[in-house]
Amino acid sequence: MNNASSILAIQGIENAYSVLGKTITLSFWARASASTKIVSEQQIHSITAPLWTPTICKTFDLTTTWQKFTHTYTLPTYSQVIAAGYNPNAVDVSLTNPTYTPVGEAATLPLVDWLFQVDIKTAWCLGEWRRHGNAYSGSRPSGFEGTQQTLTEMQNMNNSFITNGYYDIAQVQLELGSVATPFELRPISTEFNLCQRYYEKSYNIYTPPGTITGTGNFVVRCSSNNQVGTILFKQSKRVNPSITFYNPSTGNPGTWRDVSSGIDIIMSVPIGSLGHSSFAFDATSSVNGNQLQGHWTASAEI
Repeated sequence: MNNASSILAIQGIENAYSVLGKTITLSFWARASASTKIVSEQQIHSITAPLWTPTICKTFDLTTTWQKFTHTYTLPTYSQVIAAGYNPNAVDVSLTNPTYTPVGEAATLPLVDWLFQVDIKTAWCLGEWRRHGNAYSGSRPSGFEGTQQTLTEMQNMNNSFITNGYYDIAQVQLELGSVATPFELRPISTEFNLCQRYYEKSYNIYTPPGTITGTGNFVVRCSSNNQVGTILFKQSKRVNPSITFYNPSTGNPGTWRDVSSGIDIIMSVPIGSLGHSSFAFDATSSVNGNQLQGHWTASAEI
């Protein structure tokens, strides 16, 4: 698996600066249809620039029985990230001389651009393993816990990959400190509100965007030609989201339906009208007095 893609679950966590230099504990339960190996990987990287830090990894042995696994480690400090940030696109991923080259972008990137990312991988190609800061020449940079994986360790995990079976992973929890506390079950309403900081839609909760339905759509009676209006979010977003309009009659993105005339109206968000709490819409070529119907989604995902 030198060139194969990895199979993984990733969770990016905003505001990495708040956890720099602190002890973190990852815990989860897992089992598989046969004995196998998985690896957890933690790193700090940029949203916009080709900048990562060497990863902190731990390998776990799964059986057919549920087990709880933990991984406690200390994240590097701000200055250590600055010193050890590197461009993964510059890493030599050959079998003979994997290297990495520190770069200076970390010091110029705004801290809001830094994410703390947690991965759980069931397979990982050797080239990707090196690009993520493992098995490069020399010792790990100061402040990055753990030791680099050897070629044998990487290949052993890849060789254990289950091609005909299943992996079960549950109750993944990340918390400050060195103790894995019991999994926190929060009310669904609390989870829903927190989720809406990242994503919101006009559709009912179980209806996929693009579904042909009038249920839950936004309805407005045009008070002027080329109607402009505002929609308020139920939950303020973590950043300005991207907006997609959907037609309730066709399911197609980009338009709403003028139900008075039976035609589709091209929709857009006027420049400068998008915020954390609301957005304005511009119904191009809409007619005064006609009724518009449409759906929308707002995505502020990491």
